[in-house]
Amino acid sequence: MLLHSLRALSATPTSRAIALVFIANGFVLANWFTRIPATKEALGLGDGALGLALMGMPLGSALILPFSGRLVGRFGAGTLAAITGLATATAAALPAFAVDIWSLAFAMFLLGFANGAMDVSMNAKGAAIERALGFNIMSALHGMYGVGVLLGSTAGSLFAGLAIPVAVHLPLTSALAIAALLAIRAALADRPAEASGPGEKMFAFPHGPLWPLACIAVAAFLAEGAAADWSAVYVRTVLDAPPGIAALALAGFSLGLTLTRFIADSLGERFGELTLLRGGSALAGIGMTAGLLQSGTAIAILGFVALGAGLAAVVPIAFRRASNTPGIPPGTGVAAVATVGYTGFLAGPPLIGLLAEAIGLRAALFIIPILAIGIATLGVASIRRS
Repeated sequence: MLLHSLRALSATPTSRAIALVFIANGFVLANWFTRIPATKEALGLGDGALGLALMGMPLGSALILPFSGRLVGRFGAGTLAAITGLATATAAALPAFAVDIWSLAFAMFLLGFANGAMDVSMNAKGAAIERALGFNIMSALHGMYGVGVLLGSTAGSLFAGLAIPVAVHLPLTSALAIAALLAIRAALADRPAEASGPGEKMFAFPHGPLWPLACIAVAAFLAEGAAADWSAVYVRTVLDAPPGIAALALAGFSLGLTLTRFIADSLGERFGELTLLRGGSALAGIGMTAGLLQSGTAIAILGFVALGAGLAAVVPIAFRRASNTPGIPPGTGVAAVATVGYTGFLAGPPLIGLLAEAIGLRAALFIIPILAIGIATLGVASIRRS
């Protein structure tokens, strides 16, 4: 099934190009994420000040996401993916030149603004390629994003380990991504008919059949955000594991998420998306519950692996169905679901933190199995409705 997904992604020059866009997105973001500690130290920022500066990224995304559907309709998803990909790669280098909290916050705002539009346009283009090919590639595309994150985090770790300055590292990796995106921009160009023009709404917000899709996207993103920020913390502080072992919780979650995305398209075609959502939600919920109920570190890490594997297909299915909802232009559908969905990713970590203060981290993380039940229920409703 993995080979099937890779063959599907390489079916046409356009499918290969959009796969590279997903890789580039994960690559430039991961390189920046690995150098946040060095930037914090260089600017002399405390935890609170750093958190304030980093809020610029979600604010930038929140500003552009509702309007991204209109931009897709105006320029075409592929053309916009190329433009915003170049903008995102460029913006990912800007934090290296920050001199204080405000310049860092502004750099993060620009990065979030560009990345928000890139996210919608590359998913809309992926859905359009699926329709043209006649088989699913959306989950595999999200898997390619995971490959980009792996490459970027590895590169970032090497640059950091070699004590290469951030002002050298980030421009260099951004330039590499820009060169790759320039090489494939022609393959991404849309035909005139693919730009839907005035059919796209100026402001995209879920309505009608998009609401169940938006809700499962919120639940999935919230669970992903919670796992990304709190998995290692849970294993380290609650289970008292060494730092190196605790880091395996996040690595396991990411591995389960990425690898499963490469086989999720084949599983969906073989068993149906309804079965895939049910099975994935059950795996995520049961695996996470088992990991939280036990005190063993290995079981907890395996629980996060199961969570990643179970959630892998949820967001790709939501975006695919949003892009193919009758009567709603593709860009508008993806933008509407993404606008609401990404609030879950932003809200997840602080929500878990607040709950942990009140009831403890182990109990707070039980919100994730509850979300898995919600995904199964709403996912079944949305698929049956369509």
